[in-house]
Amino acid sequence: MAQRRLLVVSVAVAAGVLAPSSGPSRAAPKAGVLTVTGTTLKSKRWVRGLIGRPPRALRGRLAWGRRSAKQVQAAYVRDGFDHARVWYQVAAGGEVRLHVDEGKMSRVELVGSTDIVKHILFPLDLSLPEGIFRRHLVNQGLGRLRVRHKLGPLTYRVLPGAWFENALGQRVRRQLLQVRVNRDNEQADDEDSVGGRGFGFKLTTDLRWGANVVGTAGFQNLLLKGDSLYGRLEIGLPLGRLMFDEDGTLLWVFGRLQLAYNFPDLGNSRVHPHFNVAARLYFDGRSDLGLSRALTLRWNTDLGLIWRATRGLTIALIGRYAYIKHMRVEIVADWPEREATPETDGTSWAEVILGVSLLDPDYTRRDMRSRLYVTPRLITDGEAVALDVHALGHYTLELGSDRAKHYLIFRAQAWALLGDVRYWDERPLSGRVHRVFMSPYIWAREAAQAEIAWRFPVLGEELMVGLFNDVSVFVDRSGVPHISPRLSVANVVGVSAHSLLFHFFAIDVFYGLGFAKTGQFTHTLTFTMKNVF
Repeated sequence: MAQRRLLVVSVAVAAGVLAPSSGPSRAAPKAGVLTVTGTTLKSKRWVRGLIGRPPRALRGRLAWGRRSAKQVQAAYVRDGFDHARVWYQVAAGGEVRLHVDEGKMSRVELVGSTDIVKHILFPLDLSLPEGIFRRHLVNQGLGRLRVRHKLGPLTYRVLPGAWFENALGQRVRRQLLQVRVNRDNEQADDEDSVGGRGFGFKLTTDLRWGANVVGTAGFQNLLLKGDSLYGRLEIGLPLGRLMFDEDGTLLWVFGRLQLAYNFPDLGNSRVHPHFNVAARLYFDGRSDLGLSRALTLRWNTDLGLIWRATRGLTIALIGRYAYIKHMRVEIVADWPEREATPETDGTSWAEVILGVSLLDPDYTRRDMRSRLYVTPRLITDGEAVALDVHALGHYTLELGSDRAKHYLIFRAQAWALLGDVRYWDERPLSGRVHRVFMSPYIWAREAAQAEIAWRFPVLGEELMVGLFNDVSVFVDRSGVPHISPRLSVANVVGVSAHSLLFHFFAIDVFYGLGFAKTGQFTHTLTFTMKNVF
């Protein structure tokens, strides 16, 4: 066997030596030039050591560049740079260029927490050298910050960001790190209700109350492990007139204070007792009922059970004691039905509320998540009985590519008040689904509303513009006394602008033109600014 191997090698070498020349001799081409850019935590020498030098033949350099880019990226991933990227290019002169993105995050977002302070401090506290994602540093940092900021379980994902041109002139996406707080143990709150950890803020315009300033706060594990305490303070300030009268007295329009406490779950049942108290002090007026102005105090005390049936589905059974008192009552001049004016001695009643809430569990922005609420409410003062059924739905459909994402938004709302209905339980037509405030105000016991809105990007989510159309069908009981209720329609068309400030505050501006079958025509400019994560 040894002799056979020796014979074969000898023949091969002899053949090589004896092979005739295939043509005139020429100088061998120079080795290809390699340029590496973009390295920060790793060195260019480290990259060159992984791949060597490009081949001499020009026609092989394109394939070599493709293989080398994959090889360098794989080496980065093995070292914990999970989101490193490498691009390649072969210049006209044969130069091979590799540009490395070691996984730099353009920003860090915290979602699932309503706390403004945490949104500011969290990205600063998460130490990423040069802003580059490294698996072990991110895992260690999130564990440390979860304890420091008293957050729930954290998960993260890397999302595409804004488009930009890299060093090779190629148009690519930046990357951002989104850290999500698991809200499974939090109250399933509406975008406008009490809920969430930490501190929140909202500023809105309302032609009924003026400018509404809302502050919220939420704390967990306060008295017992697994409990939560939420608070909300809302103040309405006069809009379009001075906040103080001629005597220097502050003009009070609306105020609301609410506190809600959730006890820990009862064993492993995912059911927890709930306690809530809310007080509102506001100036009220119903010219259609002869009430020109009254200072009104309204108090609610709730006690019940909340069951988180599945992720995103919450069912609540609440018992409520409610009290209302009118003070400083002023009657419309020459009003014929004096008996229609409110009682000044105070009125109390009891309610039984069944609330069903279905939310998208994987939402990012609270104001854009799909949701459905159904809330029947039985009302009684021991003698008369009334029933209030209310439903609200919101669905957001994303269209287009990540580069140019459009939003098609559907909203719908309906309610019916039956039985012995008090006027203060009637709902205004204007609100989140009907964005124009009719004057005089339209109140309804039965109504159905629908909205379709389209938002398209100008500068991504940082600036969007949109169109909206709201339609309301309702039973009209306003106007001249003794006129029987009649079915009526109101319609709103308008334009809107939307901005995401600091990737945390959403600013929405709406301008709408509205008209009703009752002959009213008006236009309204409203805006909202609030934290939406």
